[in-house]
Amino acid sequence: MPTPARLAFLDRLKTFAVVAVISGHAVMGYAQVGSWPYEEVREVVLSPTAEVVVSVLLVPPGLFLMPLFFFIGGTLAPGSLARKGRRRFVVDRLRRFGLPVAFFALVLWPLCFWWVDRVGGSRLGFWQTFLEGDPFLDPGPLWFVLVLLFFSVGLAFWPWPARRPSAEPSPGRVGWYVAAIAVGTFGMRLFFPVDSSQVLGLHLWQWASCLGLFCLGASAPGAWTCGVSLSLRRWAGWSALTGVVLIGVVVLLGGPFRYSEEQAAGGFHGAAAAMAVVEGLVTVGTSLWLVGLAAAHDHPPGRLARAGARAAYGAYVLQAPVLIALAMALRPLPAPAEVKAPLLAALAVTTSFALAHLLVTRTPVGRVL
Repeated sequence: MPTPARLAFLDRLKTFAVVAVISGHAVMGYAQVGSWPYEEVREVVLSPTAEVVVSVLLVPPGLFLMPLFFFIGGTLAPGSLARKGRRRFVVDRLRRFGLPVAFFALVLWPLCFWWVDRVGGSRLGFWQTFLEGDPFLDPGPLWFVLVLLFFSVGLAFWPWPARRPSAEPSPGRVGWYVAAIAVGTFGMRLFFPVDSSQVLGLHLWQWASCLGLFCLGASAPGAWTCGVSLSLRRWAGWSALTGVVLIGVVVLLGGPFRYSEEQAAGGFHGAAAAMAVVEGLVTVGTSLWLVGLAAAHDHPPGRLARAGARAAYGAYVLQAPVLIALAMALRPLPAPAEVKAPLLAALAVTTSFALAHLLVTRTPVGRVL
């Protein structure tokens, strides 16, 4: 269900984040950066210049978009838990999160790969494609929904939510979250480097930032639902900017950091440590800055904004088959990747939200999405 009207700014932020994720996946299909199924059979690829531009535009959002979802989820979860009680809260989360993940991992995501493989010349059946999936039972982009389910259930059985503080934490206290995320990220990636494979596609290399943002949201939901103070928002903005600048420093001065993509992905390397610090600064700073910015410019939602917020979760769930289908439809179009990528992004966002709106308003699926 959509958030209450007084939290319309969180609805808008959630909708913006879903649009950004779908658009990013559309571009990844034609780019070297990132990973998306369609890249295996893409008919055109971005030019080197466009690739650089795309990397600059996609890498920072790639760091903070998923943690932002966890921050919003952590902010809203304690209130939902207090209203519903533990049993109803857990059952609701299992229905809203568990059912879409199961359907996606068992049907939709394998179907996407089977379709792409068929276009690429494979003659494997759907069942073979499903059994040979790597990682097994991969929920694709819904990995974050599965992990959010774990965190939400954990919150329900943790003793502190009833005594949660409502005051906004100081920058110093928030700084401890930045440090914890940096240390946790570095430690986790010693064992699970970026893009490593785990059953259920759990993305363990991102858990430190995701759990840190979830806990930060849940630690003071009464404060975050009112926005972020100007002083903390400025602190958060400077923290995020520092992290982005540090990315450039690490890449440009790669020698002192022993920078390479492989070393930055994890291990006992200077580049991995620097990128862990970047992740702490960018994920916390950007999430707080965006929440504060959205709250500062809040206003009563219009009809389109309400419809978008209601359909955002469904659009996220539907994005993969929609993106694959539209990319296949655009294959015959004699246009470069620089044209197809933004065109696919616009079509996929519109189609995903339109289909999701129909499902949540006209069918029983709305009880889940």
